[in-house]
Amino acid sequence: MSSSIPDPKIFDELKSALDHGVASGDLLTPLQIEQQTALFRDRFGPAVLSELDGEALLRLMHGRLSGETRCLAYWLEFTHQSVTKTTFLLYVMANGAISAG
Repeated sequence: MSSSIPDPKIFDELKSALDHGVASGDLLTPLQIEQQTALFRDRFGPAVLSELDGEALLRLMHGRLSGETRCLAYWLEFTHQSVTKTTFLLYVMANGAISAG
């Protein structure tokens, strides 16, 4: 894969679209991505999952027993959908996967 800059016109169009998306709030800033990734890691990262087993792990991944319990399934489906899905994808891309061990 080449690291060369694309056609200057395409680069300028992409840069303009990125700047517009960040300014309008449609895209996250690097700081917002970092904050959301940290929040996701604190709730569902390997360190958390490796401490759980059995029912506790299942509840964290799939359980919805109370309004206070926000499992991974809920998080991905309902919590700021575009932010959550972006955060999840970035986290998986950066860490390879989420797993308990």
